[in-house]
Amino acid sequence: MRGAGDQCMHPSRSYEPYQDYSIFLGAGQNSTEFEVVFQGKATCVPEYLFATPVDKTDNTYAKITKVTLSPSIKEIQAYAFANCHALKDIVWSNVEGAASGVTNIGINAFRND
Repeated sequence: MRGAGDQCMHPSRSYEPYQDYSIFLGAGQNSTEFEVVFQGKATCVPEYLFATPVDKTDNTYAKITKVTLSPSIKEIQAYAFANCHALKDIVWSNVEGAASGVTNIGINAFRND
């Protein structure tokens, strides 16, 4: 999967976050390894993008194992990877020697219940 947006979404607060807004609920369910790469003009990871409302016994959580963030990523919003229980590796830059551009990580961005 490739992140393509050049700005983060800022949705209305009238939704139920996990049920109505988790865009990739269950991503990678049939995979043993599932990598997400944000590159190009992407500047942030939107809130609840891969969030899952259940614990891992339900087997519907996003099975992302690795996330690569390009230097263009400046923000990871709240709950972006919440309950991604398989996530083990976060690569903060895909350019050797380049510093991470992330300046803000939202509340519970990597929370696991």
